[in-house]
Amino acid sequence: MPQDASYATQIFNIESDVLLLRNEWYAINDSTDALSDMLFINDAVNNAGIIYKYNIVTSAFCDTIVVDVPVNAISFY
Repeated sequence: MPQDASYATQIFNIESDVLLLRNEWYAINDSTDALSDMLFINDAVNNAGIIYKYNIVTSAFCDTIVVDVPVNAISFY
């Protein structure tokens, strides 16, 4: 959604009850890094124990984190 809230674009086709936005550095190649906004979400209905990591800049999923229990929060330390 743009800052002026003029419209919203659906990115995912899942129902999420946990959402976290985080800035992260990631490697483009051996000598170049980039800063990107990463969106961490869960799939509350179909896969409650999976966290999906989505790169907003590249518009692609880049990682999946599987846990043994349903996700009810995401925290970084």
